[in-house]
Amino acid sequence: MFRIVGELAGWGGVGIVAAILVVAALLSFVVLGGALAVIDARTHRLPNRLVLPLNAVVIPALLIAALVIQDWGGAARTVAGAAAAGGLFLMVHLLAPQALGFGDVKLVPWLGALSAWPSWGHLLLAGVLGLFLAGLLATAVLIIKRDRKAHIAFGPPLILGTALSLLW
Repeated sequence: MFRIVGELAGWGGVGIVAAILVVAALLSFVVLGGALAVIDARTHRLPNRLVLPLNAVVIPALLIAALVIQDWGGAARTVAGAAAAGGLFLMVHLLAPQALGFGDVKLVPWLGALSAWPSWGHLLLAGVLGLFLAGLLATAVLIIKRDRKAHIAFGPPLILGTALSLLW
């Protein structure tokens, strides 16, 4: 992702505009994603006052960045990544609300958009890593607490999985 930003900045004009939008999305991910991971780990809550603005700002910023440089595939991936992640998590939440909180449903659209912007592979990697890390966390909690009904915060592994995919 950082290589892509550097390439965009080298384009001049529209590339710089796109680079600024992508950097803004990445900075919001680092700052607010980190804050959300800590809040969720401590409280098992993802506050709307942080999650909803991220969806409202990051997804359009990435979409505009793709459109400005005429990357139609990037624009489609941004929207489809957000919709696919949000739709999948909404379906799981509706089928098993006790297994997945609605905060996670609201969290994943911007994670999906951010990870899908560079490629479908990044989106897939973010999802696989997030689920793998959640599985490791659940195993650790099960071993430590010895309570099969213990809950884990799903936001931190999803955010970390997205971060790792963007570093790929």
